[in-house]
Amino acid sequence: MNLKEKMIQYVGSSRRKSVYVPEFDDSIYFNPITVLQMDKIMTLSQGSSGAIHIWTIIEKAEHEDGSKAFGLEDKPFLEQLDWAVVTRITGEMLKTSSVDELKKTSEKTGSD
Repeated sequence: MNLKEKMIQYVGSSRRKSVYVPEFDDSIYFNPITVLQMDKIMTLSQGSSGAIHIWTIIEKAEHEDGSKAFGLEDKPFLEQLDWAVVTRITGEMLKTSSVDELKKTSEKTGSD
């Protein structure tokens, strides 16, 4: 399998993750952020570091069933959350995969 085929297989693989939020005794589910999604978030945030975090939650957070957890109408109350809670959630969402995580994904999809 060549590099391009491996990349295509990787993009199509399930890499869904979750972050437990003890303040709400619940988890937020998400898929790793893509280049296009990050570009959209950067555009929506207009360079504001706080807005990057809020838009990341709006764009990426899902319920366990895969439905979106938040929409534009939720932005005002999300902006009222404690900064520590917001950054802990988005820290997980924006975290880059480690080499070990990439190897596990490769092993699950049968890539070398």
